[in-house]
Amino acid sequence: MYGFFGIFGLLAGYFLAVWVYGLNTSLALIMVPIAFIAGIAAPALFICALIWCALTWFELKMRFPTPDKLFVCTSVLTADGFYDIAPDKTKFVPWSGFKSLREHDGDIYFSTSGMNGSYIPREGFYNLAIAKQFYQDAVGLWKSNGTVWPDGPPGQP
Repeated sequence: MYGFFGIFGLLAGYFLAVWVYGLNTSLALIMVPIAFIAGIAAPALFICALIWCALTWFELKMRFPTPDKLFVCTSVLTADGFYDIAPDKTKFVPWSGFKSLREHDGDIYFSTSGMNGSYIPREGFYNLAIAKQFYQDAVGLWKSNGTVWPDGPPGQP
């Protein structure tokens, strides 16, 4: 493996030196070791990037459910914040950690910083009215930072 990178580096150094030699002989001699090292590093970095992309793709493929895969997840609103309980982990976000809450046709999106957040699909609710009520309760808790329950604490009339 290292032999391939060495040959690639040597060829890159040679061709760069030939090209630079037409411009400046001294510069061509200086560029050979630099091009040799770059020729070794470039393919190695490229292969590392491909491996990283493959592992990331595999991780995303395993993490996100498909329509034919059952993925039981529980979302809980509390005075402290939002709990997203999945089979592999439990995620908690305090109300102050959310940037926005959005609802679209029963799908609910909880956005935090960057690309993070939680998503509850409309299929996770019995019907659209319950999804919209859950969203309204979440927005009420978010805006009050958990101090005001829209209709009182859960489980009480």
